[in-house]
Amino acid sequence: MRRGIRGGIAVGLFVTAALAQAAGGAAWGYHGTLGPERWGKLSKEYLLCETGKNQSPIDIDRVRVLRTDLRPIQFQYDLPLPLTVVDNGHTIVLPVPEGKWTLSAEGETFSLINVHFHSPSEHTDNGNRYPLEAHFVHRNAKGALAVVGVWFQSGEENPVLTQILRWAPEPPAPRAQSREAQPKGHQERKRVSNETVDLRALLPRSEGFFRYNGSLTTPPCSEGVRWYVMQEPLTASEAQLQRLRALLNENARPVQPLNARRVLE
Repeated sequence: MRRGIRGGIAVGLFVTAALAQAAGGAAWGYHGTLGPERWGKLSKEYLLCETGKNQSPIDIDRVRVLRTDLRPIQFQYDLPLPLTVVDNGHTIVLPVPEGKWTLSAEGETFSLINVHFHSPSEHTDNGNRYPLEAHFVHRNAKGALAVVGVWFQSGEENPVLTQILRWAPEPPAPRAQSREAQPKGHQERKRVSNETVDLRALLPRSEGFFRYNGSLTTPPCSEGVRWYVMQEPLTASEAQLQRLRALLNENARPVQPLNARRVLE
């Protein structure tokens, strides 16, 4: 379907994962022995990463997408967000105070928890990966999650990414060389800026989106997540994409089988 972005504009997933690891969950990563192919074997808490039937991300085959009469999503993203940039060892995160930025969809309202990034993209578009994907993670009063995914392709510079990169913590030298293993107890690195950002600049003007039911894309890979992936990619400069690629170091889970699910638009 096509939808309007009204009132302004998909790391709650990473908050969940980070809390699990802090509480004694097994360390995980994106490379080597702690990589995605091994997640389900690292801990019984991560078993769904291996056995789940509604996992994310997926490939979006536009030919097979089912056109429906889904109602437009309402975004309330008018307020400028005070910019804090966190490197939690797995991604770059913008934490968001809960309750001030919201999404209303399918009769429910969700509060934005945070925004985080993956390079390359986790969802693929007819088998093609974009160089970057942003996730806007929302949670409702019952604890259910809704995530908006936004692809980025090479083109004009994005002003909000410029601000984020200006304040992004630089990784320590050893971790810049390899992120095969993030040790238990990894300390997140945070920079609090004196700037605000307009989150609407991280969403495309186009109204189209894809809707499907999926999961966290990180351990514990819990299912029951509502996914909304925007159809039109935004642009970022090649310099921005290269910098984020270096900071994120291929933090994308491979696509998962669609199984019996349908992708809607």
